[in-house]
Amino acid sequence: MSHSKKLEEEEDKLPWIDQIQKSQVLHEAKMFNASPIDPNLCRQIIVEILYLINQGDHLTAEETQDVFFGCTKLFQSTDTSLRRLVYLIVTALNKTPTDAVMVINTLMKDVTGNDSPDLFRGNAVRVLSKIVDSSLLSQIDRHIKQCIVAKDAFLASSALMAGIRLYANNEDIIRRWVNEVQDGVKNSSHMVQYHALHLLHKIKQFDRGALAKVVTALTRKSSLKSPLARCLLIRYIMQVIGNNSSPPRVLTEYLVHSLRHKRCMVMYEAARALCSLRQLPESTIMPATSVLQELLNSAVPSQRFAAVRTLSQLVPHFPNAVTTCQVDLERLQSDSNRNIATLAITTLLKTGGDVSIDRLIKSLSGFIAEIPDELKIELVVAVRMACLKYPDKNTELMSFLSSVLREEGGLEYKRTIVDSIIGLMDEIPSSKDSALEHLCEFIEDCEFPELSIQILHLLGEEAKNTANASKYIRFVFNRIILELPSVRCAAVSSLAKFGSTVPSLARDVCILLRRCLSDNDDEVRDRATYYLQLVADGHSDYLNADIDVRLADLEYSVQLYLQNDTTHPFTIENVVPSQEITEEKMSDDEKSDILTPLPGQKSEDDEKELRSIPEFSAILGSTFGVTKSIELTESESEYVVSYVKYIYANYIIFRFEVINTIDDQILENVSVDLQADDDWTVETTISAAKLDYNKPSHTYASIRRQYGVFSSNPIPAVLKFISKDADSAHLEYEEGIEDEYTLEDIHIRISDFVQPRSYTLVDFKKDWPLHQKDESVARYNYDQESLQDVIDEIISHLGMKAVDETQWVPADVQQYAVSLYGMFCQASEDSSDATNEFPVYARVIAKILQKKDKSSIILKISVRCSDSSVSEMLSQALGS
Repeated sequence: MSHSKKLEEEEDKLPWIDQIQKSQVLHEAKMFNASPIDPNLCRQIIVEILYLINQGDHLTAEETQDVFFGCTKLFQSTDTSLRRLVYLIVTALNKTPTDAVMVINTLMKDVTGNDSPDLFRGNAVRVLSKIVDSSLLSQIDRHIKQCIVAKDAFLASSALMAGIRLYANNEDIIRRWVNEVQDGVKNSSHMVQYHALHLLHKIKQFDRGALAKVVTALTRKSSLKSPLARCLLIRYIMQVIGNNSSPPRVLTEYLVHSLRHKRCMVMYEAARALCSLRQLPESTIMPATSVLQELLNSAVPSQRFAAVRTLSQLVPHFPNAVTTCQVDLERLQSDSNRNIATLAITTLLKTGGDVSIDRLIKSLSGFIAEIPDELKIELVVAVRMACLKYPDKNTELMSFLSSVLREEGGLEYKRTIVDSIIGLMDEIPSSKDSALEHLCEFIEDCEFPELSIQILHLLGEEAKNTANASKYIRFVFNRIILELPSVRCAAVSSLAKFGSTVPSLARDVCILLRRCLSDNDDEVRDRATYYLQLVADGHSDYLNADIDVRLADLEYSVQLYLQNDTTHPFTIENVVPSQEITEEKMSDDEKSDILTPLPGQKSEDDEKELRSIPEFSAILGSTFGVTKSIELTESESEYVVSYVKYIYANYIIFRFEVINTIDDQILENVSVDLQADDDWTVETTISAAKLDYNKPSHTYASIRRQYGVFSSNPIPAVLKFISKDADSAHLEYEEGIEDEYTLEDIHIRISDFVQPRSYTLVDFKKDWPLHQKDESVARYNYDQESLQDVIDEIISHLGMKAVDETQWVPADVQQYAVSLYGMFCQASEDSSDATNEFPVYARVIAKILQKKDKSSIILKISVRCSDSSVSEMLSQALGS
C-alpha cells in the first residue's frame, strides 16, 4: 500500500479535521485560561490551530496576540505532551518584539530552572534559537553553553542544534563556544558527537589551518563512536585534502581504516572519498573498490545504487580497478530498480568489450523511458565514450542515440544527445552522413528552439562536405514554414550557406529565399533580402569570411559608434573590447607591491643576508629593486607570514618572515611551498631550521624568469612545517607532526620589473620615433567616469612615471593623453647574471564616451621599447 493511500485512510478516521472552523477554534482557545488546565482539551485545540496555520489560514494581529497570551499560561502545566505542543505553537505564531521578549523570559525560566526536566530545557533551547536576536543572545549565551556540556544527551544535542541555527547571523558569539563544542565532540552520545562536530566545522571552516588540525587530531584519537559523526569527519577530511597532490598520510590511512568499520554508511563514505582522490595510486584505491563490490550484492537498494554510481564515476580515472566488479555489474542489469540497472549498464559500457555492446543497448532500450533525465545524461555520455572506443560500432550506437533523441526528455538531456552526435561526427568522419540524417529527423519535431538553431547552423556549415547536399534542403526549408521567428532566421542563414558553398544549388536556394521575402518577421525578411543579393551575385566570400573579432566586441563597438560621432565610416579598427575592467582601484596590497628602491640600512642588511646563502650567492647579479612587505595571513592568525620580493635579471627571490603565535608549540623545518604554473619555475626552497614562539624567522624561495615571458596568475602558497610540543623534555628526539597551513596567494605583477624614472617631454618626443618598429598597441574599455581615476590606475599598474608630471587631468575635458617612462628589467636570453635594463616609453590616450544611461572610458595604450617582447608584455598587462 502506498504512503499516500495510508495518509488518506488516516484522514478518513479523523472526521473532525475537515470540520475545523477558524472562528470556532479561536473561541475554544479561551480554554487556555481555565483553571485547572485540561491537558487533553488544550492539546486538541493547539493541534487544530497548528492545522489552520499550516493550511495557510491567516490570523490577524489581535487573534495572534489572544492565542499567544493564552499559550503562555500553559507553561504552568507539567504535562509532557502538552508542553511540547506549546513549544511548537509559540514558534509558529507571528510575534511582535514585545511578545518575543516575553517568550524569551518564559523560556529562560525553563532553561535555568533547577527543577525543570531536561526534556523541557532542551525544547526551550531549540525554540530560543528560532526567536532570539543578536542583542539578546549575548545576554543568554552562557546558559546555552552550559547546556552543551550537560550530562543529558537530549539537552546537549538541542543546545548544539541551537548553535548551528544561530551561527549564520551570530558568528562572533558562537565562536566563543569553541571549548564547550570540543567537549561535545568527546561526549559518549552518538547524536551529541554528530551535532558537535558539525558546529565545530562551522566555527573553523574559514581557517583551513585550524580545520586541518581539528581533523588530524580526531583521526589520531579515534574518539568518534557515532557513525554519522564518522561520515561527517570523512567529508571534512576531503575538504582538507582538496587538490593537494600529496595528501597527508595520516588522513589517507584513516580513510583506509574506515573501510573496515562495522557500519555500511561509514564504509561507503570512506570508499567514495578514496575513489574521488585522483592523485592516489591505483593500489590505494583497490580496497575501496572491494568495499563497493560487497555493497553491489547488498539486499538494500540504496546501498546498491550508491555503490554502482561511485564505480561509474571511477571508471574514467581508474578503469582497471572496476574490472574486478564486472560479474556483479552484469547481474545488476536485471535489477528491479531501473536506476540501478541503468547505472550498471552505463558502467559496463565504459569498461566492457565491443562484444557486449549490442546486448547492453538492447537491455537499455526496454526501460530507458522510466528513468530520470539525470541518469539518462550519464548514459548518453557512456554511449559516446563506447562509440569513440569502438568506432566500428558507431552505426548501432548512433541509431540508439537517435531513437532516444525522439523520445520525451528535458532540454539538458536532449542537448547532451545532440552534442554527442555532433562530437561523434567530428571524431568519426565516416558517420557524418548518418549523423546529419538523424539530426534532420529530430528537428522535424523538436520542441526546443535552441537545439533547432544549433542543428540548422551545423547543416549550413557541413553542406559543402556532404556527398549529396541537396537532400538536406527540404529539412531546412520546412523550418521556415513551420517554426518560430528565431528558428526561421537560422534556417534562412543555413539556406544561404548551401547556396554559397555548393554552386549547383545556388539557383534553387535563390527561389526559396524569394519566398521568405514576405515573411511576417522583420529579421527573417531582412536576412532573406541580404542573403538573396549575395547568393545571386555570387559574393560567397562575404558569407564564408571569418571576422577576427569577438561578436560581443563588434556589437558593443557599433553601439558606441551610433551613440557618438558617425561622420567617419566604421571599420574593424574601431572595435574595442566589451569586457569591463574593474571599477575599483588597485587594492592596498597591490599598491604596496609597486617596486621601490632599496630603503636604507635595513634593506642593505637583508640583502647581505640573502647573498650569504650559498644557494643564492652564485646566481644573483645586481639587485634591480625590492618590493614592500606584503602580508599573507591575518595578524591574529596562528602563524603570521609576510614576504618581500627581490628582483634580479633572471630570478625573483622571495624572503618570507614567519612568526609562530602558539606558545606551546615549536616549529621545525619551516618552508613556504610555491605551486607556480608553467610560466614560472620554482628552483630553490630554503627552510628555517627552527621557529620558537613569537620569534620571527626567515625562509626563502627562488623563481627563475624566462626571457619575454610574464604571467599574472596567482601562485598558491602553503606553509609547511613539523610541529612539536614545546613542553617536551626530549624535544630533539621527538618525531613531531608534519603539518601545513594554507596562505594567501602570491602575486607577481608587471610593475615588479619596472622602475619609474624622471624624463622630460622634449627628450620623450625625440626618442619616441626611434622605436616605432617595436611598438605594441592595445585597447581597453573602463566602465568608469573619471579620466583621472583611470590614468592613476594605469600608472600604478605599470609602475611607470608620467613625463614632466603630466599625470594630472584638467577639469571638464573629454579626452586626455599622457606619456610615461620607466626602466624595465628583462630576463637574459643567455642566462647571464648581468641586469638587462631597457628604457620603456608609453603613450596613453583616454577618451570619455557618453552612453544613454552612463559613460565609459575607452583607452588606447602604445608601448615602445628596443626589445619588442617588453613592449608586448607591458601593453597586454592591463588585461591580466
